[in-house]
Amino acid sequence: MKQRSYGHVRAIAALCGLTATIAMASAGTLGDKDKVIINGEAISRSEMDAFEMAFGVRIPSGKYWYDRMSGAWGPEGKPTAGFTLPGMRLGGKMKENASKGDSGVFVNGRELPKEDIKALNGIGIYPKKNRYWLDAYGNCGLENGTFLMNIVEYARQNGYSGGAYLHRTSAGYVGGDGSTSYFFDPKSGSSVMVGG
Repeated sequence: MKQRSYGHVRAIAALCGLTATIAMASAGTLGDKDKVIINGEAISRSEMDAFEMAFGVRIPSGKYWYDRMSGAWGPEGKPTAGFTLPGMRLGGKMKENASKGDSGVFVNGRELPKEDIKALNGIGIYPKKNRYWLDAYGNCGLENGTFLMNIVEYARQNGYSGGAYLHRTSAGYVGGDGSTSYFFDPKSGSSVMVGG
């Protein structure tokens, strides 16, 4: 399988009308009443400090799900809000009902909600009820390991350019121009931009 750079994470995010971002930005600090919970597990102050040191942003307090294999993330009980780096050791194991999906379509163990299915439909992908895997390069297949396709290449071949987009999510606004992506949190006024 051909290896690709993590720049393709942005392409996957653009395909779904979402942003590729390191994390949601916030000017807040982690205090006793401010907790970050990822996949049901509280993140310690030292983990938060290490994350902020490495990426220059602090995750705002709240409950999130995070898919270590693909880098997808979102607020707990909500659809995908964006994509970040895969493989980070943050939080516990992602639960099947992390985004309260009811589609019968599972990706990396998480049942997709209708919003995620609509995003895939928007690029011409109509998944059948089944269990799939997806990596950060856009490769996907059946959970048993059978490779099916690369969604980035499929979208390109079918005319989706991954150009400019703006999308409102439950967590804020995401957008980009095909080479730079951003997230804006209207509650705090904070934002993050990731450029290519």
